[in-house]
Amino acid sequence: MTPNENAHPHLAATPWPAEDGGPRRQQRPAGIPGPAARSARLAAVRQAPISVMAVLAPDDAVLVLRNTIGAEAVSWVESVHPESLEERRRSPELPLGPFWPGGLAVLADGAIIVVQGRYAARLAPDLSVETVRELPVEAPYNSFVVLADGSLATKDLQRPGGPSSRLSVLDPVTLEDLAPPQPIGEPSVARISADGNDVVVVGVSTLRRLRWDPHAATVTPAFDLDRRYLVHDGQSYGWDPVVDDGAVWWMDNGDHTFQDQMTMLGSGVAPGPVRLWRAGLDGGAATSVEIAGLPGGAITNPPVVDPERGLAVGYDSANGVLAAFSTEDLSPRWRSAVRTSQHLVLFPDTGELVVNDFDRGGGDALAVVDITDGSVRARVDVQSAVQSVVFPAPGIRRDAYYVSLSTITRVVFGD
Repeated sequence: MTPNENAHPHLAATPWPAEDGGPRRQQRPAGIPGPAARSARLAAVRQAPISVMAVLAPDDAVLVLRNTIGAEAVSWVESVHPESLEERRRSPELPLGPFWPGGLAVLADGAIIVVQGRYAARLAPDLSVETVRELPVEAPYNSFVVLADGSLATKDLQRPGGPSSRLSVLDPVTLEDLAPPQPIGEPSVARISADGNDVVVVGVSTLRRLRWDPHAATVTPAFDLDRRYLVHDGQSYGWDPVVDDGAVWWMDNGDHTFQDQMTMLGSGVAPGPVRLWRAGLDGGAATSVEIAGLPGGAITNPPVVDPERGLAVGYDSANGVLAAFSTEDLSPRWRSAVRTSQHLVLFPDTGELVVNDFDRGGGDALAVVDITDGSVRARVDVQSAVQSVVFPAPGIRRDAYYVSLSTITRVVFGD
């Protein structure tokens, strides 16, 4: 493992200290090479409902966020063995409230932050609880990002027709508000991203940016990035934005019925196709391209961008299509019948994209796709009947951790 020269100053210096690798959601591990996979085998599997996310902590620790469901549901964090996945340590139970998959991150001081349901918590490195607080809105908060000054930004999830979501900026130690919660201007289902102290939000109709000023302790809208994207017939709201290659990237048609069948296949609600969207950070119109051009498209997660190869990869999970486009003009490069739905992992040195690939008869699999042409280099069944829509992590032993709402597995890659 090589040093992470581009590490976030307020996140732990591991290859994957937070969801999607960091606040820009670039989904690229730092400090570890791609596996150069030609084969894959299932090394460990554990049925572990409900698992949401894996991250890498210092001292070779793998942390998994889990929770129960129901009126008295709780969350907790497990430290699992990096090879066997057996539980090594577990945090006390944390209050949850209204549930939506949340998130965790390991800070540079070793503390672990959890935001899930209506609660935020700060844990010590040994998983003991330091601070817990209830967040201001009676709604689930779908995780958080760490800003350039070390503050934490989070917002409540609100669906179309609901009230405006509100952005909260929290002190990373006390978890108290650093400024009054700021309405973003409309409901937002998607998770937020951050570019420095700028928070990027995909609302249910418009891409928005809010600016945190730590000196003035204020959150203000930055209207220069606002781009309305809900402009087509048969279209629904977008999901998590990615800040990469001088632009914000996201996908629409986020409305779906995954919860009814535990797969994204055939889950589309809006009648139109999924689109990949691009909006330059310095202005200009938002542009888009249809992922597959198929009706009833749906997704629930972000795209991924490879600036070195000039490729942006999106997918239509409802129709089972993975596709790549030019970052310059969004012209198509390839399409593949890979049925992915989870957050992705891209190894930029080898051009390997780690995805899931679901089969209705056989369940979920983990696959390695060559980002240059869409070919599948390796694939292995992970013994999960539920299709993953959550957060994997890369390993440091030429391996990867798959997470679904039923299962966590470790996959080892070989020649």
